[in-house]
Amino acid sequence: MKTPNEIKLDEAVVLHYTYPKFSDLTSRQDRCGCKHTKEDVKRCFMLEFDRAAFIIASTATEEEMRLWL
Repeated sequence: MKTPNEIKLDEAVVLHYTYPKFSDLTSRQDRCGCKHTKEDVKRCFMLEFDRAAFIIASTATEEEMRLWL
């Protein structure tokens, strides 16, 4: 297994939105057995945005999730 390589740029173009519907975000809830910490979710999700989505979907209220989107 290789460690994923995440690249961040100051300038970028959005090609598509990962979570266009609210149900797309809520479907991330408890998707893996990771603890809801930034360090632990690195085992399950390659992208920082997906890590944050998993944590918010697993720990926040519906109102907090809607504000996060």
